[in-house]
Amino acid sequence: VSYEGILLDITERKQAETALAKREKQYSLLFKQSSDAIFLVNTETGQYLDANAAAEQLVGRPVSEIIKLSTSDITPNDSEKRLSQIGEIDTGIDLGEVEYIRPDGTKRLALLNVMPLYDNLVYGIALDITERRQTQDDLVASEEKYRTLTENIKVGIYRSTIDPNGR
Repeated sequence: VSYEGILLDITERKQAETALAKREKQYSLLFKQSSDAIFLVNTETGQYLDANAAAEQLVGRPVSEIIKLSTSDITPNDSEKRLSQIGEIDTGIDLGEVEYIRPDGTKRLALLNVMPLYDNLVYGIALDITERRQTQDDLVASEEKYRTLTENIKVGIYRSTIDPNGR
């Protein structure tokens, strides 16, 4: 009885597979756990292919619903313009402020950055700035109200700070 065979050392291939699996797990965790909304979008159709939990919060819809929609459904203002702009990039791009519309009609404002992947796919990363913008708007309104009051008042105003040391 005799046997013939070939031995093939697959150690490097197995190490590469293990390293790839580890990287995939790391990126999957980053995607799922990010506090920024992350969307995977097809630039030819505008179709959402995936989204994380923060994206669900931003748009007020579950991922199962988001992936049935396109960018024109959720961010209708200038959606086509953004898609054509994205289609021409080969590096990341800051698209600035984008308005997201929820199913109940409320609007959320986010800063959107887009990174191209491959085969007309991009990642969009959106930072919700709705509350920040509202706070800024409230502050501007308050300052304007104070300025109008002080400029139009008919009596003198004196402002003083009492020093805790009595000075």
